[in-house]
Amino acid sequence: MRGITANRHRLAEIVAGSTGLVTALSPTIGYETACAIALEAHHTGRPALDLIRERDLLTEAELTVLISPASLTGLPAL
Repeated sequence: MRGITANRHRLAEIVAGSTGLVTALSPTIGYETACAIALEAHHTGRPALDLIRERDLLTEAELTVLISPASLTGLPAL
């Protein structure tokens, strides 16, 4: 439809706040750690990425790569 555009900032916030995002990180941080992060995020309402950052599980550079659209989908970003 013409005139409709995606709010990329809001979409990025939604993805960053998704508990399911830890699934993509589990090969790197480990299954049990990913489950613990997801559970805490679910119970506290805090974004999983915030918890990962607080625990220094991944660097910001690693997170940027791992949660990029290309990494998550296997397709190049638009």
